[in-house]
Amino acid sequence: MFRCLVVDANESTRNRLVKALSKYSFLTIEKCVYNTVNTIEMVDKMSNVDLVFLDLERLDTEELNLIKTLNHQGKPAEIIFMMDDDDSALKAFSLNNLKYLLKPIDEKKLDALIIDELKAYMSSMLEYKQKYNKIKAKLETLETPERLNKITVCVQGKLIPVDFSEIIYVTIENGDTVLRTQDNKYYLSQTLQEIYDKLSVKNFFRCHKSYIINTNYIDSIEPWLNYTFNLKLNYIDETIPVSRSNVKQFKRMMNIE
Repeated sequence: MFRCLVVDANESTRNRLVKALSKYSFLTIEKCVYNTVNTIEMVDKMSNVDLVFLDLERLDTEELNLIKTLNHQGKPAEIIFMMDDDDSALKAFSLNNLKYLLKPIDEKKLDALIIDELKAYMSSMLEYKQKYNKIKAKLETLETPERLNKITVCVQGKLIPVDFSEIIYVTIENGDTVLRTQDNKYYLSQTLQEIYDKLSVKNFFRCHKSYIINTNYIDSIEPWLNYTFNLKLNYIDETIPVSRSNVKQFKRMMNIE
């Protein structure tokens, strides 16, 4: 929900703008005021304002102080200047605020500005959600040392903790996630990526989309086609591929010149 503030000395302009904005269900007009004298104090007492329509008939100390106040909120407000002519736009440009509307307000141009604001808002929300999920996933791995060093697997109704140091590799077999140790093979309910997120120890490496290896078990490294590698792990007969997209990181990790 966008929270809007309208600041304009002309009552007719204010009313027309409010009417034009009322068709947007995601906009809430918090205040509609005629000057900036008391607006600064009002903004300080309000929760964050997202969008401000500000009359630019003149640009004096009060207007500048209001812009400064809006830009020092927790989330800076987007300011759309309203002005009588294009020459006044130069004042807005000098403040690095390039969005403005000429009076009388053209609803098509207003629609275009609102759509741009909505797109920018949705983009910022998506970016925020992605960052939040990434941080959340990291925090979930930073728990107690016991949780960090073990993965618990279920075998015939029993829960069996497997120490990270026992894990040789994790792979996908016929759509199932499989964990291999020296003596056992365990089937897991989590995806390969979910397991990799839990293996927060540096010696684990996602060498291929279908494999996570414990580098402590590497017995030999065989150069292969297209500058890739095949790995022989201790206690395991099969060879494990290093995909081309992961070769550079693998060589750096293993100090291969």
